[in-house]
Amino acid sequence: YAHFDVQTLHKVEMHIESCIEDVGYKKVERDGIIIFVENDKAAISVSEIVEPQLAYSVLEYNHYKLKGNLDRKKDILKNMADSIEHERNALKGINSNFTSDLFQLFNKFIRHDNADNNYISSMSDSEIEEVYDDMYQMWLLAKLQLEQAGRNDKIRGLIKSING
Repeated sequence: YAHFDVQTLHKVEMHIESCIEDVGYKKVERDGIIIFVENDKAAISVSEIVEPQLAYSVLEYNHYKLKGNLDRKKDILKNMADSIEHERNALKGINSNFTSDLFQLFNKFIRHDNADNNYISSMSDSEIEEVYDDMYQMWLLAKLQLEQAGRNDKIRGLIKSING
């Protein structure tokens, strides 16, 4: 058997990671566990601006093993809903209809038991998962909108200076 030194193994690891990136995936590690997730620009951008304990879940949501795992997706969405609650008024100031829709979905599907809601209780697992996935995308958009709102004054000042 061939003996590999640490430097050679590191080169092999870097090559594998490069190949994974070439096919549109990204390596994500937490607590020594590595997963490869779809290289979703919005998810990656948001994972960089949220608190560290939520960042991994933002990326984990896109992992192929979560397809069909409604319990885990619901847990992640619950954490996302909780993390944005304190920014609700700021988000409402940016887009009130969007904010209303997002928080209604959080309340109806994530925070409260709506077993008595005939419409929700008649939905199939795949229909519920589609709603969960839409909520995930909406949450990403909400976080990006909030981040941009923080830049708006700076950008306006820059444009004003440029235009004299």
